[in-house]
Amino acid sequence: CETEYIEPKFGGTVIKKEEFSSKGITGGYEGVLAIIYLDPTDLTKECNEKNSVSITGTNTGCMKWYAYKDDGTTYTMISDHNITDTVAWYKTAEDNTKGPKTALEELQKATTDWDSKLVAPLSYTAKWEYKGQQYTYTIDYSKYGNKARLISAEEINMIAGKGGNDLNSIPDESFDTNCSGYKSCSTGESKYAWLFDNTRSCTSSGCNVEQNGNSGYWTSSAEVRYFGYAWYVYSAGFLDSDLVVEHDPDSGYGVRPVITVNKSDLEL
Repeated sequence: CETEYIEPKFGGTVIKKEEFSSKGITGGYEGVLAIIYLDPTDLTKECNEKNSVSITGTNTGCMKWYAYKDDGTTYTMISDHNITDTVAWYKTAEDNTKGPKTALEELQKATTDWDSKLVAPLSYTAKWEYKGQQYTYTIDYSKYGNKARLISAEEINMIAGKGGNDLNSIPDESFDTNCSGYKSCSTGESKYAWLFDNTRSCTSSGCNVEQNGNSGYWTSSAEVRYFGYAWYVYSAGFLDSDLVVEHDPDSGYGVRPVITVNKSDLEL
């Protein structure tokens, strides 16, 4: 008799937070709901810890992601590494009121071949007051491929429990008091090590793993206290700000994508 052929099921691998201990996963994962291994170019491809790549500049194949939002049907997650080399936030702007146009263009280039089943990101609007004047810009991600987005400074602020969703109240300080960025820390000691993993010289600030290359990654948010600055996540374990035209190849910042995926497209 003939044996029925059963198509093997591949796809992403989800390791939920409650499984971390049993799987020997240790380190700073405060705010992480799951570690997910996923190929953003094809959600059906087999992807797990053994075949994932976290090298700066890698934007295809199996990648590692940190899920920090769960709305019941989708996970929202950020890559554990930058998918571009150093880029400017907006290389031709003299101020931060136009939004991260250059970084978004690089995000689009790096994610062009990503799977169309990824959930299209919502638009992001920045509003703030500077010296009595109101400013605003909106990022319409449909103009940049609708595959991925940048994390916002407000999200980082809320993940780390630093306050509300208000650009005028973003603190320029460490994610947590355990590792301040100025104190020598052991690997994984920072509660939010995952937010600055795979950046240059980050282990002394408590990240889980470091590599040479970028010293951080841009957010979608303007630094509202300084007219020509924008927020980025720094390898010393905190939000910092720099000129929007920053492009120093030795200490610059890249793009680290955020994606949203339907749970039905993952192996759960």
